[in-house]
Amino acid sequence: MHLEIEGQGPDLVLLHGWGLRLEVWDALAGRLRGRWRVIRADLPGHGRSRDRTELNAETLIPALETVLAGPAHWIGWSLGGLLALQLSERRPEWFECLGLVACNPCFAQRPEWPGVTPEVLEAFTAGLKETPEATWKRFLGLTAQGDNQREVLRALRACAGASMPAQAALAQGLALLAQEDARGAAMRLSAPVHWLLGGADGLVPAAVADAVAVLTGPDTVTRIDGAGHAPFLSHSLLFNQWLDACLEA
Repeated sequence: MHLEIEGQGPDLVLLHGWGLRLEVWDALAGRLRGRWRVIRADLPGHGRSRDRTELNAETLIPALETVLAGPAHWIGWSLGGLLALQLSERRPEWFECLGLVACNPCFAQRPEWPGVTPEVLEAFTAGLKETPEATWKRFLGLTAQGDNQREVLRALRACAGASMPAQAALAQGLALLAQEDARGAAMRLSAPVHWLLGGADGLVPAAVADAVAVLTGPDTVTRIDGAGHAPFLSHSLLFNQWLDACLEA
């Protein structure tokens, strides 16, 4: 798995979401590398890890354990947050704190939990088989919904590059989102957890903010009204304020 490491200081691990790659964190890494040792990963099947198509928490462990100097601060976006929650169950000693951005610990809707409907997930799964590149681009469009939509979509397309991730890895990522329920992991996490959710997210319903507040406490949840699925792009000032508070807590 491809990793990029820059800067000096405590370890800070950044995990991107479905269909993207580590370049989505370029601006953030540039801002933080003066105070942190920033570790960015291309998830299996994505970016320069495109030849590694087994996408799950277990496949991240060998690469990360060779570079982590001790307990780290973690930021996981969307699918990256779900993988971080899985890792927190397998390697709890790795976590100093965990920031979860636009992350629903139970992405698929359940009778008692807000999420993406089974019909939408099934449509994405079918679309990935039939028209993979169009489905990937549709996802980027949903990610950009909310304030500053045009600018966010332009930034996402630029960092995503011209070639879509490996189709097998995208399919595994969709299956993980459809099946995983990490609510228990969030409640069992011994390190501090901080959620950042967007009020206009096209993939994580606004009601998730209230739902996760029940899991880990209302003081762990921040919501940005008008933000979509990529608040670090659409509302960078508010995102950076939230991030600094998480890292300095």
